[in-house]
Amino acid sequence: LGALREDFYYRIRVFEITLPPLRKRREDIPLLVQHFVTEGSRIHQRPVKDIAKDALHCLMSYPWPGNVRELKNAIDHAFVTMSGDFLTLLDLPPEIRHPFSSSLQQPSRSHLGGQEERQRILDALTQANGNRTYAAQLLGISRVSLWKKMRKYHFLPEP
Repeated sequence: LGALREDFYYRIRVFEITLPPLRKRREDIPLLVQHFVTEGSRIHQRPVKDIAKDALHCLMSYPWPGNVRELKNAIDHAFVTMSGDFLTLLDLPPEIRHPFSSSLQQPSRSHLGGQEERQRILDALTQANGNRTYAAQLLGISRVSLWKKMRKYHFLPEP
């Protein structure tokens, strides 16, 4: 399994095409996204007017270890989660929305110092453009937990 018969390989190897990974062809991402959105609109019978700039920026900055297939899966995921006719950042899979989530989202606070947790909260708020609900989602915590942490680190005034 996984190997071609040698004679078959030489029959089909007429011309070799070298294609660099998607992370080295970032200029192809908008075209591929548009293609997958058009294809998804047809398959899912859901017209998409456009993709949000922050969503496209996120797609452009992701390293794409799974190459084009991973990009297609991300767009397919967006079609399942989107609620309107506009593809947004929140429609993308969480691992693509914030690939550095390991630095944002920690399962346990026990090995984090206060300064590290404070910085994670600042990073999430920055990434979410101040939207606390979205920042809480990025951190993997509830809005109430984020609100309490913001009070703890003096982002909010005491009551």
